[in-house]
Amino acid sequence: MDKEILIIAAVIAVLLFAVCLILTVIAMKRTIKTENRMKELKKELVRTRNTVNSGNMVFETVEQQEQFDSIKERLSVLEEKQESNLDRVEIVRYFASDKDEGRSSYSIGITNAKKDGLVLTALMYRNGMNLYAKNVKEGISDYPLSEEEKEAVSRSKVTQILG
Repeated sequence: MDKEILIIAAVIAVLLFAVCLILTVIAMKRTIKTENRMKELKKELVRTRNTVNSGNMVFETVEQQEQFDSIKERLSVLEEKQESNLDRVEIVRYFASDKDEGRSSYSIGITNAKKDGLVLTALMYRNGMNLYAKNVKEGISDYPLSEEEKEAVSRSKVTQILG
């Protein structure tokens, strides 16, 4: 009976981990798509600026001014969205116990530019596994973080949004 419960718990933990990885991949794809769109908008913004009369920043037509304002607004919306994307992922592997059981335990830090995100930790032991998820808001967790979890979060922090 206990073995069955451990197997079920392990299957659930693996499924949760797989779901988290899938969500991370989806978030990264969206981030890349957003970054590409931002690059396009920046190029469009530069082209529009080049049509401005040199010196006094007056557009030749009202349509150009409206187009420029629209691009500026869309770019600022995309930059705001970019800050909220969970686009930084780092994994730290380590020993969960003093026994030589291999570096099979790990902590995964997933954050965004606002230092919000989560830490997933799987502690592997010879007779089972514990899986923990901790919320991170502005770089601080509601629950105490282990040294390995702190390292995973600090490695995943964004230093530059656009580059």
